[in-house]
Amino acid sequence: MQNYNKALNMINKGNWSAAAKYLKKALSNNPNNAQIAYALGETLLRLNDSDQALVHLQQAISSTDKEPCWHLMHAVALRNKGRYEEAEKAFIAAELSGCTNDNYYYLLGNFHANITKRYDLAEQCFLQLIKQNRSHYHAYVSISALYIYLKRFDEAIEALDVCLSNNFENESVYTNLGIALCNQARQEESLECFKKALKLEPDYPTAKSNYIMQLLHTIDDQQIIHQEVRRISKKTNRKSTLKFKGKVDCSQNRALRLGFVSGDFNSHAISLYITPILENISKKRFSTYLYYNHTIYDESTSRLKSCADHWRDCKLLSDNELESSIKKDKIDILIDLSNHTAHNRLDVFTKKPAPIQIAWMGLPVSTGLDSMDYWLRDSSALATPGIEKCCAEKILPTNDLLWFDHIYDLPDISEPPCLNNGFITFGSLNSLRKLTTTMIDTWAEILHRVPDSKISMLIDDYENKNMQEHIYDIFAAHDVPKNRVLLQVRQSINRFLEAFNKIDIALDPYPYSGQTTTFHSLMMGVPVVTYSGRSLASNFTSSVLSKLKREDWIATNLDDYIDVAVRLANNAEALTSNRTSLRADIMNSSLVDFISTTNNLEDALTSVWNDYCDTHRNPKKGTT
Repeated sequence: MQNYNKALNMINKGNWSAAAKYLKKALSNNPNNAQIAYALGETLLRLNDSDQALVHLQQAISSTDKEPCWHLMHAVALRNKGRYEEAEKAFIAAELSGCTNDNYYYLLGNFHANITKRYDLAEQCFLQLIKQNRSHYHAYVSISALYIYLKRFDEAIEALDVCLSNNFENESVYTNLGIALCNQARQEESLECFKKALKLEPDYPTAKSNYIMQLLHTIDDQQIIHQEVRRISKKTNRKSTLKFKGKVDCSQNRALRLGFVSGDFNSHAISLYITPILENISKKRFSTYLYYNHTIYDESTSRLKSCADHWRDCKLLSDNELESSIKKDKIDILIDLSNHTAHNRLDVFTKKPAPIQIAWMGLPVSTGLDSMDYWLRDSSALATPGIEKCCAEKILPTNDLLWFDHIYDLPDISEPPCLNNGFITFGSLNSLRKLTTTMIDTWAEILHRVPDSKISMLIDDYENKNMQEHIYDIFAAHDVPKNRVLLQVRQSINRFLEAFNKIDIALDPYPYSGQTTTFHSLMMGVPVVTYSGRSLASNFTSSVLSKLKREDWIATNLDDYIDVAVRLANNAEALTSNRTSLRADIMNSSLVDFISTTNNLEDALTSVWNDYCDTHRNPKKGTT
């Protein structure tokens, strides 16, 4: 048992690779020893070798000498391989064997929260764990993540306060706290939390993603945002591959292989934008490959899957495995549709698995990656001050790259509600995630300038009375009484769209303007007041309004924003006119001309490929 004891010593030191070597020797000398087989299985699991871990864990639990909680690691290994039904049975086997320790409730809670989506069972597990061990602070972190997903932000903050009040702080605590706070419109506090998370763990992916997202919701300066993205990407860039090392096929008259990578090929807004492209793209010029980094499958997923020439599920693939899959598919142009949002696979892009790599959707900010060649943007993006210096990639400007496919039937449009109720109703049906103190100040001033007017707002945490009071208190501080603030719960898409019939004028958030919500508002005949600032995030709505010749709704500062809103409120005739014309104007614009949009995209992609091949054939031509 000398090798086994050496392995235990390595495990205590956290040296799992060395432990695995000793355990393999120990098992070779004692092939029927269940204890050694289990230890090797758990060690291999920690080394992310789930295949071999399963072999040894199954040997261990098949023994008559097995211990009850060995089933837990067996469940984890099965979960890692996507064998979820078997994993759940393994958890049940653990419980039936008498395993009810802290680890059982913790692992099972996370399994239900993230895999089975049985959130009630997940909550029960975490609460039971906290009941039997009030110092298990990781349980508080996990239940806070569950509460955030369920939009129960107050409860999430309470759970995280327990951690911090007991001096337990790590990157997950501050990241979850930042997410909860930003959804309560506490953007500055949220940004500080993400900064603390990254200070504790600079490479924590979730903190990175949320920090970049929060910058866009807090700061209106593309240069500052880009500098921060580059700063936190510095370590990643140092280990990135900058040139494709495979064989390049530059033969003419063949379909280029386009790879699209995203975790949002489901009922996410991204689907509303990418689907019409895939439906209209030329099969002669391109062959499409979709790499889907999620486990959610719905109608949008099915629609996208039917559009693609090839579909690849990659959620369970390691970065190296996904890289190999992309290379095996011989992708010519690899396009990222996630940027630094959840479920991204940007680390794979740093390995340069395709000759040309392009950033496109996800966030209106550069990825900050040196391995990304181009940033695909609508030509209007070039109007943003200094934009060409605020990206790691080369901007690939393309005409009419703003479009929207509503895919569902639109409700009938009613006349402006002010004609019947005698007062103007302003509205913001964007998430509170986009609400800042700056905009609250501005909206409160608008309400003061337009007598008897009200504002309708969407609130995800609607059932939480404390959250409702929180919003009322914010406006009360600006002398706006509760009866002028109309809160509503997020509902199905049809009811969401019908809610615009109760709004006269939509107020765009700042510095991160609406996108899909802007299109929804305009499709329902509701004008949108927006502030065109110094970042791409603050300019999306203004770009759309410019396409529709509604530049008079675009403000260049906050005072102007107030004036535009007041001017619209005082012109009932114009509100009525726009109510009947906006949808028709959109339907007759480039915003729904999917064929032209796709043709422009095809031409842009073909152009960069031809340039690449020209340089590839004549390397000296690419030097300066």
